[in-house]
Amino acid sequence: MANKMAFKTPCLVCVEDAKKRKKLFEWACEIGYVAAYRINEYYPVLSTALTQDCIDICPKSIIENLVDYGAIDCGTDIELFKALAAMNDENDREQWFIITADVYCDLPPGHMFKCQPHPSQWHVGASIDPMYCRKATTEEIIEHFNTTHL
Repeated sequence: MANKMAFKTPCLVCVEDAKKRKKLFEWACEIGYVAAYRINEYYPVLSTALTQDCIDICPKSIIENLVDYGAIDCGTDIELFKALAAMNDENDREQWFIITADVYCDLPPGHMFKCQPHPSQWHVGASIDPMYCRKATTEEIIEHFNTTHL
């Protein structure tokens, strides 16, 4: 039996467009989420990590309950949802990192970047040494997206 992914950040997003919602649902399954139910074309809310590694499809009417249960409401911001939903301690895939040292001329401490794919694995980046960065926290990711999506 395969090990389950340990995702860290319960979150939800409202995606009204059924094609975009299906694509996002498939993305979540590709990174390790397990579909709790099959995609429902009438329910616009995707929620993740409320029950271990599951992705669920929900009606808008339960958003408040999901937030009360601990999910972060990403509104309609799919990229914020993806950044939070991908957070885990098992790999770097789709992870956001923050520079921690003043060693790069063009990347000051505090600069955030997304992990890039490598042919053999996911890694921090071809030109960023992992000893000079760390995974961004939930709060840092939310702040980053709130600042860059104004």
